Amino acid sequence: MKRILFLSLPILALLFCFTGCKPSKQAPVDEDSSLILQPKSDYSRSDTVEVRALVDSLLTELNSHRFDKAVSMLTYLKGEEIVPLTKEQAHRQQQLFSSLRGIRYEAGDLIFHEEKDNQMKFRVILFEREPGDNRPNEVSFAVRPVRRDGKWYLTMADDTNPTIEKSEIKN
Repeated sequence: MKRILFLSLPILALLFCFTGCKPSKQAPVDEDSSLILQPKSDYSRSDTVEVRALVDSLLTELNSHRFDKAVSMLTYLKGEEIVPLTKEQAHRQQQLFSSLRGIRYEAGDLIFHEEKDNQMKFRVILFEREPGDNRPNEVSFAVRPVRRDGKWYLTMADDTNPTIEKSEIKN
């Protein structure tokens, strides 16, 4: 019981930080229902395949609780440049993943919009619910796929990234 109470505070804080993705009603949906194509997008199926491969690798590490390897796959968009996470950013991300330590990590919606304004949502399933249990058992987070020179990177989606403030993706 103490563990549930101890975990509920960080989870509640995270719920305030991360919001669910609600696609625009005007956005066409690809045959893969988790891929939402925004009107400005000029992406091909190969872009989807490349981003999904990055996401699958990230999910493999998260589901194996190899958070250090998962964090090493994330980058940061600094102006127009893709850079590795600083030690502080990597430490903060690793602490976040470690504190959630879900039983399962699942991919959510992938939204393509512009080269540096894209979003991939994830769900962290914290525990399996028993019948009749209505407690929330998941939280979500996002990464921002960015294309530079024809290559895709998974960048952090946090409030310290100024490109997030300029995003046209509606959450």
